[in-house]
Amino acid sequence: MHQRLLRHDPTVLPATLLDRIKQRRVHARTVKPGGVRITTRSGTHYTLPTADGAGPVGEHTSVYVWWTHAGLVCAPVAEVDAAEARFVDVGGLIQRARDELAKARAARSQPLEAERAVDALTDPGELINLKTPTR
Repeated sequence: MHQRLLRHDPTVLPATLLDRIKQRRVHARTVKPGGVRITTRSGTHYTLPTADGAGPVGEHTSVYVWWTHAGLVCAPVAEVDAAEARFVDVGGLIQRARDELAKARAARSQPLEAERAVDALTDPGELINLKTPTR
């Protein structure tokens, strides 16, 4: 997933919208090459330009905008959703591997526990008092 940094002028975005973006990503659309338009619930539009050197995104592409340590970034919705789906798939694989490992450990420990139970039933005195034949 290729994130594009947005140029953010503090006077363009109201503090409430910036706070909302910092809490969770928002849906936006790209406009003329190099711009992202965020539309609020009230219908107000705020357009932010992409930073110099940011990769191009096609016009009228759905993007998510969110806050990172670097500032405001955006990425196409399709790329973000695909990356999240891959992450969920990997999480499921890891969980299945952990479950199989736990089953294998349990299966391996059962014969050891049975052997310990047999050892506990054996009288240790019998093992010590074994007499070797004398001449």
